[in-house]
This record gives sequence, C-alpha cells and structure tokens, in this order.
Amino acid sequence: MRMETKSNNPIDINKEVSGQTGKNSKALPISEINKVKSTSEMHFDGNSTFYSLNEHEFKTIKKGNSNIWRELTITSIALFIPLLSNTISEGIRIDWANSSWNLFFNGLFTLTSLILIICFSIAWYNSNDEIEEIIERIEKKPKLKM
Repeated sequence: MRMETKSNNPIDINKEVSGQTGKNSKALPISEINKVKSTSEMHFDGNSTFYSLNEHEFKTIKKGNSNIWRELTITSIALFIPLLSNTISEGIRIDWANSSWNLFFNGLFTLTSLILIICFSIAWYNSNDEIEEIIERIEKKPKLKM
C-alpha cells in the first residue's frame, strides 16, 4: 500500500528515501517514511518550572494586555475633560444664575461622561483581578518532579 505524503522536512526524506532534491512530490511508502529519523531539539534548563494551562486560562492571559475597558476609560476621560472645561466656561459666561440650553446640555454630557468613567474603571479593575486570579491559580497547581 502506498500513501502520498507531504513532509515538514522534505529535504531529509528526499535525500534518504527518494534521492530527489527539491519538494517531495513522489508518493512514498509508509515503511520508508518511518525509516527516516525525525529529530527535534530543545534547549532545557533543569531548574525551569513549566506550567500547564487549559484553553480558557491561555486565552485570558493572551488577551490580558488588550483590555477594552482600559481603552474605554481613557477615551471617556479624554471626553470628560473638554466637556467639563466647556461647562465651566459656559457657566462663568452666563454667571451661573441664568440657565440656558447650552449650559444644561454641557452639564448633562459632562455628567454622562463622568458616569461612564466610573463604570468603565470598575470593569477595568475587575478584569485585571480576573487575570491575576488565573495566574495565581496556575501557580498553585501541584508540581511534579521530572
């Protein structure tokens, strides 16, 4: 029985099995493929600690730096500062005693952006805690001597 295969290391298989150079385009028998020694090398420090992660832990740590709540908090602060200064300047201009639609809407948008800052900051803080908890849980897993 012959199987067609594509190797990750076509040069070694071609040299040892088919004698061809270039890409492995010839159908090779499995017995011949098994004769070719495949080796991998890894640098190893005997004092290293390796941690096992499940998929959820890996994905949470991977997305750790790209936190949408942090970005929304910074954006809300960038929106709040000009709105606040505009509200203050509008209030000073009309002497705070008189009300106008400009002052009302400036104040309303300023207050809304302040509420968004608070909500997004809380979400940001909670998402940072989640990453720290996962790292702590990974570090507490039982260690096996190798």
